[in-house]
Amino acid sequence: MQSKIYTYAMRYGIYIGLLIALNTILSSTNNAVLSMLSWAVWGVMIYLMYFFTQRFINNETENHLLSFGQTFRFNMLMYFFGAMVATALRIVYFKWLNPEVLEEVFSQSMQILDKSLTGNDRATVRETLNQLLKPVSYSFLCLFGDFISGLFYAIIIAAVSKQRNNRNINTEDNNDPTE
Repeated sequence: MQSKIYTYAMRYGIYIGLLIALNTILSSTNNAVLSMLSWAVWGVMIYLMYFFTQRFINNETENHLLSFGQTFRFNMLMYFFGAMVATALRIVYFKWLNPEVLEEVFSQSMQILDKSLTGNDRATVRETLNQLLKPVSYSFLCLFGDFISGLFYAIIIAAVSKQRNNRNINTEDNNDPTE
């Protein structure tokens, strides 16, 4: 069962990763419509995680049963692999396709921070932000955020999936013609 979980989590993680990367790209624009579209992409991603979980449970498990822990592990791995794909795509996007995005984030951050910082603090913050807002550093910082959000999503989807599957099992037991 473990090898199936890893295999399917990697396969489905690619799709999740593409959506995570697309969400990052859409939310980093100054266009309000594209920024709002990023919420729709996020919703599709959550739905697909649930859909892929149900598909895995229905097609690859005995008696359509998967424990909460196994469902959580499947979702966490799926999101982990997706986050790695998204990180690679973010690096390409921020380094070569649209490097101006991080420069804009840096300038906006410094405008806000300049109002509240003194001379020595300003230089330290400028240097730290300059290091953090490099394409690779920023992408790995986003990867850490992805792990935290993936943990949250995995818990919720595992709980919902477990509840749904328990309800389906109870319905099947009540409709058992052998009784």
